[in-house]
Amino acid sequence: MQITITKDAQTRILKYADSSSKIILNFDDGVGELSHSPASCSLDLHFELVITSQTANFEDYNAEIETTIGTFYAKPYSLKYLDQNNTIKVGTSGALTLSGEYAGVIDGNLTVRDLHE
Repeated sequence: MQITITKDAQTRILKYADSSSKIILNFDDGVGELSHSPASCSLDLHFELVITSQTANFEDYNAEIETTIGTFYAKPYSLKYLDQNNTIKVGTSGALTLSGEYAGVIDGNLTVRDLHE
């Protein structure tokens, strides 16, 4: 599994992250230390990029996804919502979007949350 990140999306993400950062693709489903939304029966999927220090240890986020800017971490079961080839880009609305090769837009408003210590 991989995520290609376009140049303009990289610029936006790398405003928060550097070589000392860990980037987590958090499926915000109410499960795990980083989820801040209550669990929902909604059909909408919401992911967010959480930027933490490289030393941060979040046990639930041990799946690795290769990306254009390095490894992202995720909850293993959240990978079922992604395609083998995915893209993060800046959409027409100006928001970051996460799209799959076959699924199309997975999340039209991929937020970035900076949790550096």
